[in-house]
Amino acid sequence: MKSLKTMVKLAIAISLSFIAPLDCFAGQAGGTVKVIYSYYKIGTNPFMFTLTPLTQNSCYSDTAPGRWVVDQSSPQGKGVMATILMARATGDAVAVFGTGTCDPSTGAEIVAGIEVGSR
Repeated sequence: MKSLKTMVKLAIAISLSFIAPLDCFAGQAGGTVKVIYSYYKIGTNPFMFTLTPLTQNSCYSDTAPGRWVVDQSSPQGKGVMATILMARATGDAVAVFGTGTCDPSTGAEIVAGIEVGSR
């Protein structure tokens, strides 16, 4: 009887594990775009930004607090960069979703996606 209860609990836990992560990202923050950093660095092409209020992400450190980074050398990165610039220009609120991976050249969390005006 005890093993049946354990199996039921295990089945519920496994079922929930497929449902729960559908809208989860490693780092996640919301606010308005505050500061934009863009520069060329050999081997990388980072476009970084921070939000107001400053929010801790997966790569939070004293040298790069709450910074997010997009690689602007890809078409996808250019699209995200354009979205961030538009949000900054209009003052719309954004929701940023990170990959949980820290870019080694900047120390900022790599952006997985962004939403504008939806939250």
